[in-house]
Amino acid sequence: MEKGIFVSCSAGNRGPLNYSLENESPWVLTAGASTIDRKIRASAMLGNNQIFEGESAYQPKDFASTLFPLVYPGSNKSDDNAPYCAPESINKTDVKGKIVLCYTTLADAHVLPAIVTTADTVNLENKPIEDQQNLLPADVFATGSGNVNPSAANNPGLIYDIVPQDYIPYLCGLNYTNRRKYTRTVTNVGEANWVYTAKIVQPVGVNVAVEPTMLKFSELNHKLTYEVMFSPLVNPPNISNSQGSLTWTSEKYSVRSPIAVIIDTRLFQ
Repeated sequence: MEKGIFVSCSAGNRGPLNYSLENESPWVLTAGASTIDRKIRASAMLGNNQIFEGESAYQPKDFASTLFPLVYPGSNKSDDNAPYCAPESINKTDVKGKIVLCYTTLADAHVLPAIVTTADTVNLENKPIEDQQNLLPADVFATGSGNVNPSAANNPGLIYDIVPQDYIPYLCGLNYTNRRKYTRTVTNVGEANWVYTAKIVQPVGVNVAVEPTMLKFSELNHKLTYEVMFSPLVNPPNISNSQGSLTWTSEKYSVRSPIAVIIDTRLFQ
C-alpha cells in the first residue's frame, strides 16, 4: 500500500465455514465468486444433425475477425463527467457495440473503499443475496460487502482517506472487549454542497454510535471527519456472531460500511 500497489486476493464461493478465509489485512481486497444472471448459450449438434440448445463456458477457437472501435468518452468536452462514464454523460447510441475506455481519478488507496462502500447487498430482483449452500439469505461473513457495482464504484460520492498509520489503532484494537472508538476521514468526490446522514443498523450484542450524525460538504474534495464508538452490551445474547452496517446516505449516493461482530460469551460469564 505504501508503494501504491493495490492488492487483491481471490476466494472461492463454497466456504465451507464462516472462518475458512483469513485475509485479516484490511488493505487487501478479497474477491469471492458468485452466480450470475446470464446464460452463455451454445448449440450442440449430434451425429444425426439434431441440435440441442444449452450452455457452455468454452470459447470457440475461430472468433470472428470483426474489429470493434475503441471509444474514449473523455473527448466529449461538453460534459466533465464523461471521462468517468458517469450516468447520462455519454450517448448510449454512440457507444453501443463499442469498447468504452473509462477513466478514474481514484488513487490506489481509494480503490478498495470505493468498491466496498458501493457494493450491492441485494440481487437484481431486489432480494437479499442468498447463500449457495442453503439458498437462505447470506450473512456478512459469506457476502462480505456484497456484489460489486462497477458503475457506483466509479462514482462513489465519498471516498475514505486511508494511510498506513490509520491501520495501527485498528489492528491494536482487535479482540478488545471494552469500548472502542475509531476516527475516519472522508472526502467528497460527488457533488458540491452535499449533505450525508448516518444510518446505523445495530449489530446484535453491540451498541454502535456515530458522531456527528450528519456531514455537510461545501465543495468538491472537502474533507470531514467522524467518530464511531463500539461498546458491548452488559448481557449479550447467546450467539457467536452478528452483523450491522453504517451507511452515509444523500439524495443521490449511498456509502455503506458493513459491520461484522464476533461474540465470545465466555467473557461475560
